[in-house]
Amino acid sequence: MATNVAETSLTINNLKYVIDCGKEKNKIIDPYTGLIKYEITDITKSSAKQRKGRVGRTNVGYCYWIYSPGIFKNFKPHKDPEIIHLPLEYVLL
Repeated sequence: MATNVAETSLTINNLKYVIDCGKEKNKIIDPYTGLIKYEITDITKSSAKQRKGRVGRTNVGYCYWIYSPGIFKNFKPHKDPEIIHLPLEYVLL
């Protein structure tokens, strides 16, 4: 399955298939408790393209998006910087 790890520069040899569900977990600050929690959100268009690029680097590969082109069209183009959503000490540590 495609995860945020699939968006890194990591190359896994013999990887032939990526199944992208179009979701990711993001850190956010809970406004009531002030603690960090994870929220499942849609990925961005750039993330989808990056996940697709992980497969086929060393061999022939295939990426299956399990969402429609209509849903892809509604994704934001890019992700907002993490520093906007988290306090500075969380971003630096």
